[in-house]
Amino acid sequence: MIIIYRDINYIFGGLAQGGTYFGHQHTRILGDAEYSLYLGDFYDCYDERTYDITKQKKLYLNALHQQITDELSTNYDIQKNEKSDLKRDLFEKVKGLDTLITDYFYLESARTFQYSNY
Repeated sequence: MIIIYRDINYIFGGLAQGGTYFGHQHTRILGDAEYSLYLGDFYDCYDERTYDITKQKKLYLNALHQQITDELSTNYDIQKNEKSDLKRDLFEKVKGLDTLITDYFYLESARTFQYSNY
């Protein structure tokens, strides 16, 4: 959970070219992850949905790819020669998320974390 949250923070920090928010968020992620696990246990979310999440996960990751592409195409503060390296780096993080998100709980936690913070 911590790695998922930190990868999402890294992606949005890269798109924003860093900043204090992302640095502070990096340390808060430990608490966010612990709280997510607590809520999952409290609401018994771990076994709630056992169906195949492949299509939902693909939609989520494709949306991240599209957001990265769109943000980089309209950001004129980043040099053109740096954009391709940054895009490749951020896409690698998304690829890592594909490996880390293994069930509905992780997928829903990732979406909730992203949409509530970025």
